[in-house]
Amino acid sequence: QEAIGELGHLPYEEICRHVSSHFRTVGADPEKGLTWDGFNSTLKHFGISKTNRFVETLAEDFAAGKRMHISMAEVAQLCLGAGAHDRSRSQKESLGVWFDKYAQTGFGGDDISVQAFMTVERLAVFMEIEQRDFYCENGDRTLFHHTATEIIRKLGQEGIQVIDDRYLLTEFGFFRLMCHLDNCIFCPARQRQVTQDMTRPISQYWIATSHNTYLVGGQLVGQSSLERYIDVLLSGCRCVEIDCWDGTDGEPKVTHGWTATSWLSFSDVVRVCRDYGFRASPYPLIISLEVHCRLSQRIRMANILTDVLQDSMLTHPAGGPDLFTEIVSPAAAMYKFIVKSKLHFSAKRQSVRERLSQQQNNPPDDGLLTSDLEHEMNKNNGGSSPFRWLPKRLQSSLAPGTRSNGGVSHGVSQRSSEDRPVSESTPWSENDEYANVVYIASQKIDQPMKHSCGCSSLAESKGEAYIRAVGSNSSRAHHRQWVTRIYPGAARVSSGNFDPMPFWLEGMQLVALNYQCKDFNQLLNIGLFQNENGSSGYILKPTVVRSSKFHRENDGPFTPMEWEDAASEGMGCTMRISILSGCDLGDIRLPWIRVRVSGVKEDRHLVETRRADADHMDPSWDEHFTFRLTQPRLAMLSFEVFDTRHFELQNNVVEAAAAFPIDGIREGVRWVPLLDANHNRCKSSGLIVEVRFRGPWVDSRRREQRGKCENVGRW
Repeated sequence: QEAIGELGHLPYEEICRHVSSHFRTVGADPEKGLTWDGFNSTLKHFGISKTNRFVETLAEDFAAGKRMHISMAEVAQLCLGAGAHDRSRSQKESLGVWFDKYAQTGFGGDDISVQAFMTVERLAVFMEIEQRDFYCENGDRTLFHHTATEIIRKLGQEGIQVIDDRYLLTEFGFFRLMCHLDNCIFCPARQRQVTQDMTRPISQYWIATSHNTYLVGGQLVGQSSLERYIDVLLSGCRCVEIDCWDGTDGEPKVTHGWTATSWLSFSDVVRVCRDYGFRASPYPLIISLEVHCRLSQRIRMANILTDVLQDSMLTHPAGGPDLFTEIVSPAAAMYKFIVKSKLHFSAKRQSVRERLSQQQNNPPDDGLLTSDLEHEMNKNNGGSSPFRWLPKRLQSSLAPGTRSNGGVSHGVSQRSSEDRPVSESTPWSENDEYANVVYIASQKIDQPMKHSCGCSSLAESKGEAYIRAVGSNSSRAHHRQWVTRIYPGAARVSSGNFDPMPFWLEGMQLVALNYQCKDFNQLLNIGLFQNENGSSGYILKPTVVRSSKFHRENDGPFTPMEWEDAASEGMGCTMRISILSGCDLGDIRLPWIRVRVSGVKEDRHLVETRRADADHMDPSWDEHFTFRLTQPRLAMLSFEVFDTRHFELQNNVVEAAAAFPIDGIREGVRWVPLLDANHNRCKSSGLIVEVRFRGPWVDSRRREQRGKCENVGRW
């Protein structure tokens, strides 16, 4: 293993994993091995030439009847040793031009004097000119060369050669360097550490948010699991949802009400949040409670939260917050839990008995709840019912005109206030025990906020209607101070996700997605929160979102003149992406790539490469695309890899993908690490691309890089 490990393109364990996966794909017996026909397809799949000496020997043994199978271990060794040259040749087509440009010969004795190497000095020049990495100020290249030396030493013994105490980079070493995570297309410094100001109110941040966190699958039928909370928290999510309902034994339970999903213990869920809440990020974890419990079980919920979370739960002083209380910042609430729930604050604090008596004598009038926003929603929907997504027999029963007896619909008996569960439309005045554990209280977005720690919750359709009703300027202004949570609509019973970009662009902080659904919208969510700001789960909204300076009233596309105006403000740029080749794509056959840009309406683009000509692990494309961007700080770039076999069968499954905020993308020849279909990191699979920017925004960003030396030691 040690003898051939240095020759291969990948570590031995990775090759064994891919070979084992290929054996399962072709239906080969792992104990017996491959037949000659299966071995031929394996050679083609891994891109290994049949003229290889070891392959020719095997062919002779098969022809002479000396063997009937080739083992999995022999295939792995073939991929590591004999196949290394063929796979390096595929990479040479895409990367060799840069090595040939900066490499030199004439080192050592006559036997290696003709071999080309890249010195530390030449690597530093390559990084400065081609990669646009800035390490030095005022012409002092001492640190620049020191960093290049450290980069070469990272490779160990594979890919470098020491001659006369000089570290030299071989061609194979250069290829390994280009496929290293330190050469990631997104700035590694921003991935590994918090780089943003975390002292602002949390209303000025985008926050990684999960919807119905407990569900494993769909919204109507399926399992609820504590492991879902663990997985979501370990991924860096900073806001989880707990739907609470009455338990039969007096203990609140967590489930999706009125469905066939299983249930969990509320106390177990809170303990999991306590144990795993800060393993991925030290910044506050928001526990979003959707409560359907009666009063006694709400008090039990408050006791559980207090007993389990203790001093780590952030609360308000007695009497609650007021309009002059500023909501906490992520830095001030590190390792703290923030409970968000629906509360109705009364004019004066009353005893539980007084409030129960008041609610029995004065039932709420649901007919008075129609707001100006609902009227605007109806107007935008052509006057149709706001409940049009429900069956018609339910629409009529929910209409305000069909209610009587203090807002209680006909045919529904009134239960006592203690026994009746609290619905979202009941203006319930919370008991003291429960109100004391809530830091963020839910309030209607169209009504005056009663205190600074208010949060509105809207389904995606109502969120869109709100944006249409008030406009982008008002929405962004509102969300500089107040928090809004957007969640998937009721029609998404299969746990699909909506596009989060429009809501992020309007300044909404808690855009809740179904983390169990591995679709493109969740890919954007992962690409934003797991790459930016040290995967902290909190991302400071760009200035253009926190300010309406650059907002345009019309919704039409940019004209050429308007695009030039945006560019003159330092906002616009042109981005050129070259898809050069793939590396270690495994069992994906004849792959092709879809490249997308997501952002404001003018910046949305979608292009696709051709199908790769060769059917092996390291395909090449060498295709170039150019995108014009008006607001690159608000855009994201994504790559999706498709298998031709599955696509032709109309199974449009993404085999691997990646997404990154364009603001952190680096120029040059870069490595795109890929996620698999389940959004798990592929250890060695990726794409080799070349990125070039041009425009006023890019010039401004380069000046910032030169001044701050952002990339020192982190290339």
